[in-house]
Amino acid sequence: MLIVGGQTAEIYDPATDRWAATPERATATLHFNHTATLLGDGTVLVVGGFVAGKPEGQTVERYDPVAARWTIVAPLTIGRVYHTATILPGGRVLVAGGHGPLASTELFGDDGAPSVSCFTPTGQCVRGRFLQYWREHGGLAINGYPLSDERIERLDDGKEYTIQYFERVRLEYHPENAAPNDVLLGQFGRRIRPADPPTPRPSGPMVQDGFYFPETGHYVGGRFFNFWYTQGGLAQFGYPISEAFPERLDDGKTYTVQYFERARFEAHPENPSPHDVLLGQFGRTILAENERTGAR
Repeated sequence: MLIVGGQTAEIYDPATDRWAATPERATATLHFNHTATLLGDGTVLVVGGFVAGKPEGQTVERYDPVAARWTIVAPLTIGRVYHTATILPGGRVLVAGGHGPLASTELFGDDGAPSVSCFTPTGQCVRGRFLQYWREHGGLAINGYPLSDERIERLDDGKEYTIQYFERVRLEYHPENAAPNDVLLGQFGRRIRPADPPTPRPSGPMVQDGFYFPETGHYVGGRFFNFWYTQGGLAQFGYPISEAFPERLDDGKTYTVQYFERARFEAHPENPSPHDVLLGQFGRTILAENERTGAR
């Protein structure tokens, strides 16, 4: 019998009526209200739960009693607590629901990694290479919920690709590229707003909290540069194509924004960091435009 809780785990041997601690768990944070599922190969999959008192547990661990070793496997797409984890015929594990706004399900494969995640708010699922990219590049906070299934679409270069739309991005499969560059993001920023002319390189104290990009001739500073640098950088957002400026958005309010090749940053100083920078939902805009015009 394996008992898992807090930061430790113990095994009970009924033959000797003794408990023995397992080796140190792979995650050192306080962990409870998770699930533990016995897999067909005798290992145990420990999923989610409260972490340090907060329902943010995305961690998934696997315990191998033969090797007496804990390992971390691919994380959940979102944190879960009070969820369920059910082993299915064939050895996969279905993780569903939980406390709070967790209206989604995840399906784990034999390797302990999620193979499919489905989201009730939009009724769409993400799988395979797109799920891996989505999970490793900011998940829900950066990319948003999926808005479509995978589909074939002709892009600006005249070629057809397998793509999938999310609230803030479009993921594109480019088999001509070696991994990890076989999944790229659509340049929605350029499509929604033409790039501004380059501006001169700034000088003085203001350059100390940001960076000037000579590739497009624009400067990113302050909270926008911190967000760009820590949340994915060039691969996720692309180069800046404008300076920061005030713009009235769909809610009728004016915000300081800055456009990038793949995103629009919006300053929301009323929110605590890192939520003081939000991303425009360009995926919704482009998908709605394509469906209105019949472009596929």
